[in-house]
Amino acid sequence: MIKTLKNILIKVVQFLALFIKPNKNKITFIRKYYSGSNVTPVYEKMKKEFKHLNVELLDNHPEDMNILNQTRLYLKLLKSKVIVTTHGTSFKTRRNITVDLWHGKSLKALNLMNPLEEKASTINTIDYLSSYSETVNTLFNACFGLKYSNYKILGSPRNDYLFKKDNLPKKRKILNCSKNEKIIFYMPTYREYMTKGYNQFIKNLGFEKFSLEDFNNFLKKEKIQFILKPHPVDNKIWKEIFKEKDLSNFTLLTEEKLRKNSIELYQLLAISDMLITDYSSVYIDYLLTDKPIVFIPTDLETYTKERTLLLQPYNFWSPGAKCFSQKELEENIKEGIEKDPFKEQRENIKRVFHKYTDGNSTQRTAEFLDSLVK
Repeated sequence: MIKTLKNILIKVVQFLALFIKPNKNKITFIRKYYSGSNVTPVYEKMKKEFKHLNVELLDNHPEDMNILNQTRLYLKLLKSKVIVTTHGTSFKTRRNITVDLWHGKSLKALNLMNPLEEKASTINTIDYLSSYSETVNTLFNACFGLKYSNYKILGSPRNDYLFKKDNLPKKRKILNCSKNEKIIFYMPTYREYMTKGYNQFIKNLGFEKFSLEDFNNFLKKEKIQFILKPHPVDNKIWKEIFKEKDLSNFTLLTEEKLRKNSIELYQLLAISDMLITDYSSVYIDYLLTDKPIVFIPTDLETYTKERTLLLQPYNFWSPGAKCFSQKELEENIKEGIEKDPFKEQRENIKRVFHKYTDGNSTQRTAEFLDSLVK
């Protein structure tokens, strides 16, 4: 029912576009999440430095989007020459230019390449898609089916945060981390295909056997704060776990906490000492930090079968230790911090994914958007 109403709304707005002329100097940014949004740094720069433009930032969080709010959003977009998004857009008229900065280069198969997407189709609502490199263009195109001219290699604006180490006391406070503690981010991907035993899988970090209490003692001994940044769908599971257990060296970082502190995920990720993940695209961005990455691919065979990975073999494209037990995880955390044995492999993979490693993607993106209104 809601989907039908939304489709009707889009048709109505597209009809109105025939009579409403957009402001040629207006650029509207749509922010869906604080968890690694690419629009925030670009909007802030253009608001401050590109005074000849009318720039506006609109939050489009899924929890706040009902038909009324969606209508208000579309009516505002009608007046914009350029619309900047990160998660695709259903809004497109002949008078608007749409630019998608996207939300990460995924190792996972998307859209046309995703076997779970039964109604996948080529994307026709995006005029330009921001990319990291020629390699990423090819991977994106397998999933979206755009023309070469639709891709712009600008880098990811949010990655510029990874080069900045400012406001350390404030950031450590948000993460409940003392001055002398190491910071490890754990950011697993969402498994939409898994139903049976999913809660236990999450609780065990993907391992067959896992003790949160013993791992917390390990973290305490090694003076490490373990930052949990799960997929938003998994937040409820972890909130229940935290109600039941006293985990002093665990911090749950939610979308709500980021919004409350008006801070972007990557601003906090910048001060970390290590990343732990599985198949999430965050590790591709994290390569820019030149810090250790540890992987937990305990369900690799199942995940590859159900969800598909664009790049294989997995071990080649994931430059870090692979853990299949709690003991291996603890050992590889210590080795990664002390010796960092995968430094050379990370550098090689980084060169494949990132054309730019200078921390200036926000500037490049801002200049490109400015060129669209001239």
